[in-house]
Amino acid sequence: MLSHMEVKNALEVARGASADAKLSVEMLPEDIEQCYGVSFAQVPRPSAWKIGGVNAWSRKVFENDEAFFGPLSSEEVCSGRDNISIQGLRNPLAEPEIMLQLSKDNTGGWRFSQMGIGFELPATVLPEGLKPELRAQVCDRAGAGALWISGVQAYSEDLLAQNFKVETWLDSRPLATDALAQNVIGGPLGAARDFIALAERYNAPLSHGQWIATGGLSPAVSVNGNSVIRVKALCWDVSLRFSP
Repeated sequence: MLSHMEVKNALEVARGASADAKLSVEMLPEDIEQCYGVSFAQVPRPSAWKIGGVNAWSRKVFENDEAFFGPLSSEEVCSGRDNISIQGLRNPLAEPEIMLQLSKDNTGGWRFSQMGIGFELPATVLPEGLKPELRAQVCDRAGAGALWISGVQAYSEDLLAQNFKVETWLDSRPLATDALAQNVIGGPLGAARDFIALAERYNAPLSHGQWIATGGLSPAVSVNGNSVIRVKALCWDVSLRFSP
């Protein structure tokens, strides 16, 4: 087993080189709490969080009973424009997700102040044999890559509590025309609330203004520097163009 710092460095070197990390299962920390320590050390001041293992297709891969999560830096979060560069991302994927912004309530607890929609871009640097390994995914910040947020508006629990329909297209080709919010186990709101409980359990550095990507509403698809991806749900209909 490597030290936490050695695992952290191996992941950061791989991400900087857009290459597979030189890691094997024997090198990983022995328990999930230690793996979260590796994850948090890579992004001490997160701008956002991504949640993994919250839909049926990912749980089939990871065999997890509860979600896992990872921090994203300010450089990995994009909003306010309709294009994003995938330069430096290792084999990026894209999946549509509901985004929620954290805020403190009057009692010091957590609430959501704003909501949006967008795409989470997983870009794991784990070698193929480690991708199904839950401890490896936690160390790798749940396969962190990038996050694009659009259509930001005031939070509405009434809207998000619905089992709404989600439609997605890649380069005008329909990908998911009958996906539902409940593809995320517990829906986006349930996933976000479960994340907060998990984050507090593992002493994650939660703070006001951070965004939560609540989990894939439909399966992730591979994208390249010429792709355009679109999602339509509730009041949103947004498109994202990628560049090399």
